[in-house]
Amino acid sequence: MAGLDAGDAVMVWKAPTDQGYAFRTAGRNRRMPVDFDGLKLVSFSPERPT
Repeated sequence: MAGLDAGDAVMVWKAPTDQGYAFRTAGRNRRMPVDFDGLKLVSFSPERPT
């Protein structure tokens, strides 16, 4: 992702969900949303090899 270099990023915004927000992640150490009966939990994905 341009401008991110070796870092990681999370973008969170207000959304019409049960939690009241949604999010996206970018970078090598990504946190991935996992749907658990309508509740989004966060799963950690380890670094991808370069």
